[in-house]
Amino acid sequence: MSAPKKLTPYDILDQIEERARSIDDRQKRRNRLRTQATVTSLCVSCKYAQIMRQRGAYFQIVHCGLLSQEVPPDLDECSAYAAQTSLSLLEMSQMAKIIESPRDTGGHYL
Repeated sequence: MSAPKKLTPYDILDQIEERARSIDDRQKRRNRLRTQATVTSLCVSCKYAQIMRQRGAYFQIVHCGLLSQEVPPDLDECSAYAAQTSLSLLEMSQMAKIIESPRDTGGHYL
């Protein structure tokens, strides 16, 4: 059994940037769905929402992944709302494992 590869500070930084880029990409994909012909909805920026619209249709179909049901497209409030840029505890702990480095670095993380 070989020892796990020791990550360099640059490798750690690359992994963190890749996670941040994936979160940012989710928001960009969602923003492409926004046009002036759509109803504004809280769901547009929620990480649990699946937003669909038929070609040529004015109204969107919004399916909430957390509630497992279709919801009205013109919601203004939701107690299950989670911004796409927010991180869950699992995501934060995964990032912490990447950031955490051995103590032989002189007390520096990067």
